[in-house]
Amino acid sequence: MQTDKLHRSIAYRWMCIVFHNLLRLNLQNLLHRYRKLRHAFNVKDSFNMWMGLKRKGFGYISEHNTHLHMRKHTKDYETFDEVFIKRIYDIPLPVTPTTIIDAGANIGLATLFFKWQYPQATIVCFEIEEENFRLLQKNVAAYKDVVPVQKGIYSKNCFLNIHDPYHATNSYVVEETTEQLPGSIESVTIDSVIAQQGWNTVDLLKMDIEGAEKEVFEGETSAWLPKTKIIMVESHDRVKKGCSKAIFEALRNYDFELLTATEGTLIFVNETLVPLKRETP
Repeated sequence: MQTDKLHRSIAYRWMCIVFHNLLRLNLQNLLHRYRKLRHAFNVKDSFNMWMGLKRKGFGYISEHNTHLHMRKHTKDYETFDEVFIKRIYDIPLPVTPTTIIDAGANIGLATLFFKWQYPQATIVCFEIEEENFRLLQKNVAAYKDVVPVQKGIYSKNCFLNIHDPYHATNSYVVEETTEQLPGSIESVTIDSVIAQQGWNTVDLLKMDIEGAEKEVFEGETSAWLPKTKIIMVESHDRVKKGCSKAIFEALRNYDFELLTATEGTLIFVNETLVPLKRETP
């Protein structure tokens, strides 16, 4: 009898210790998350995001009057950290963009970052995957000058099959098909977007399209590269061989300079349109 009581007492103590450590670890994780949010938002909005995302899957950013929707247990949080915590697109630019194309917009986090950074900008954002696109529409709904389009940016007008080789929400890849098949999607070219919008130039082209940049830069670029001031492109050589080579080969025909690189994103400036001020010794 005494032995049973002793065993129950030891088991109870161990349960208390485990529960205490789990609670402490959870609180530490929550506080760490809140501190990270404070790097991106004010106190009120950090708290709103912290509580809202945990409970409801969306948070309210009062500073921008925007509801930000994300999905639990997906790559959305990784993308959020890249955009708002690591701030991979927060680069001092030599111009203030007013015309922006976001190719590979996912759920619109980079789109929102650009809109908040450059409130006067008109942004056309492209996303191929249906569920991502629905969330993109929700996230940019407050902005009339942000246009979400469910099409893929490509080297020509065609249909694209969508694949999910990594079972993730931020790395869908495409392959060209000659006919419209179930689940396929239309593509558009960058020059056709420029013409449709009636723009003279694209001030900022952000491109994160999981390997399709190879086809885009290997295709006919003379109608849009000379009109593009700044390019932020992620090269996916790990997905498709020759991506970075295609980018550099296309840009060498024009007066583009590599401004910097951040988290795998290459940032180029067209010096014909935007001459850079260089440091003097």
